[in-house]
Amino acid sequence: MVPTATDVRSVSSAPGSPRAKAYTLFDGTDWFVCAALLLFGALQFSFYLKAPDLVNDATYFELAKSILTSGSYQFDFRPETLLPPGFPFILAVIMAIAGSGPGVLYHVTGICTTLGLFVSYALLRQAESRTVAATTCLLLGSAPALFVFSTRLVFSDMPYFFTSTLTLLLIFHADRSTSPAGRKLWAFASAIALTATILIRSAGIAILLALCAWVLFSFLTSKRLALQRSKLILAPLLAGLLAQAVWTAWETKRQFAEWPIPGYPASYLSQLELKTGNDPELGKAHIGDIRERIGQNIVDRSTELVKLLTRIKWINPQWPSVCVSGLFILMSLGLFASIRETGGQLHDWYFAINELLYLLWPWNFELRFLLPTVPLACLYLWRGAKVLKGLVTCGGRTFGVCLLLTGTWLGVESAVWFTSQHSLQALASALGWAIVALTGAALIPGGQPYLTKIRLLLNLTAGQARTVRMLLRTTGVVYLALTVLLGLALQIGFARRNAHFQLARSTYYPDIEAAEWISLHEPAGVVVMARKEDLVYHFSHHRVVWFPPVSDPRLLLDGIRKYHVGAIIVVDRDGNSYWQPPDNTCFRALQRAYGGMFRLIHSGPQNQIFAVNPEGTAD
Repeated sequence: MVPTATDVRSVSSAPGSPRAKAYTLFDGTDWFVCAALLLFGALQFSFYLKAPDLVNDATYFELAKSILTSGSYQFDFRPETLLPPGFPFILAVIMAIAGSGPGVLYHVTGICTTLGLFVSYALLRQAESRTVAATTCLLLGSAPALFVFSTRLVFSDMPYFFTSTLTLLLIFHADRSTSPAGRKLWAFASAIALTATILIRSAGIAILLALCAWVLFSFLTSKRLALQRSKLILAPLLAGLLAQAVWTAWETKRQFAEWPIPGYPASYLSQLELKTGNDPELGKAHIGDIRERIGQNIVDRSTELVKLLTRIKWINPQWPSVCVSGLFILMSLGLFASIRETGGQLHDWYFAINELLYLLWPWNFELRFLLPTVPLACLYLWRGAKVLKGLVTCGGRTFGVCLLLTGTWLGVESAVWFTSQHSLQALASALGWAIVALTGAALIPGGQPYLTKIRLLLNLTAGQARTVRMLLRTTGVVYLALTVLLGLALQIGFARRNAHFQLARSTYYPDIEAAEWISLHEPAGVVVMARKEDLVYHFSHHRVVWFPPVSDPRLLLDGIRKYHVGAIIVVDRDGNSYWQPPDNTCFRALQRAYGGMFRLIHSGPQNQIFAVNPEGTAD
């Protein structure tokens, strides 16, 4: 038989329905999970990086200091037009109250991470189940990568994680509320949360787009429901649009192109046009580049999600891998089932639009862009698994053909991968996709005897369903406990490293050492050119011109003369440069063309500082 739309809806249990889940009061399990999340937060709060100063990024701190000291929003003596002012403003308020030491700043990040986990638990618990919420938040909260991010960096991602998820939760409550006064109250609160989200990170525009898509798609399923949701989203939508419009108007008037190169630090929209943001010299992307970019982003995001949740670090980022394609298929299936029934919920559309934006993102993968949506990714993984199980049980020729083709295609790709690299993961993936293909064959007419045997086996098992469920539940709880404990042990290891931090081993120590040398030896009016602009500005207190990833010596020379650069910091990054070409490669091209203009004045750990003689000539 062919599974109908009714079959799919029954399998998915109408996850998109606003009243699919009944609200239940907290019990002992909830309090246990909250206590565990609070423990993870306390660990982050107490064991942040014990450094005398910021050593990884100082951008948001400098913006907050600008707000406090001069009442302006600028960085390195010019207005900031790329990063919205929400997070710097929050930091400025906290710095005015509690001081501006690194510990205070790391505390803000840790608190926002913990609040984000609490809100995610509340959202998943009501949107799906207590089991899914607890499993997801415990795995994420105990992830070593999350601990490292929250205790070593002062970025806007964790505040965004908190406010964006809070917005989704508040609108979810508003959509479920049966009281007109309650809906208005939840909608008003969500308007405040959404405004904060938009002003903290530009990615918040995904919620604005999701609000529109949510209502428009609702008209296809229920006009009454769509009209109700139209009234509900009016306040948050207008508030979000107003916040975005005010910020856009302010930054548009003050945009300044320091270098005539595409991409950063220009608008995000212009960055999307590049083949890769990390190497702007490659130029604009073509259709083939965009297709390749989307495929690579799917591989990277799926691989890192598996690593984050399982603590396994040796997942190969290969498209045929079960951990990549399997994960992507399940999430897509779960998301589709969530939206199909009644237009879904706002968080369904937000996840879809957010992922689409990041699939088009032209930069190398960064974990910070994945963390805020990990709870939702787990939700759709769970729903996708449920839908897949139901469809396999129902059978059907069309679905069987899909499984057969998918399993065969990816099984062949995995076999080719194995023959080229002899990877055990490739072999495991090939076997996994072979099982998928055989299952598909069993669902096609002609393979029905095999399906009948499977059903008989399931029916026999159903007679002992209680025992089987207990065994599976126990196994799941034990696995979850062991994974969480392993994550906690790894977090404690990172906590010890944070407590015994050594600046000389820091990634950006060469930049910091060079900046401190300039602070001590160069006059205050000397303009510095450096690749790690924020830290050099923070430690040297000099005007800093960004050293762009450009190998054209003439373009670099024009910029040096235009901005009256007096010193250039060149760092050897051991092949781990975020930007391509690296600054030492760019400088060598400049030195070959105009070597007479530069004189070495300092040589430190993996760094060199060159004084600029504007009257010099080429060698």
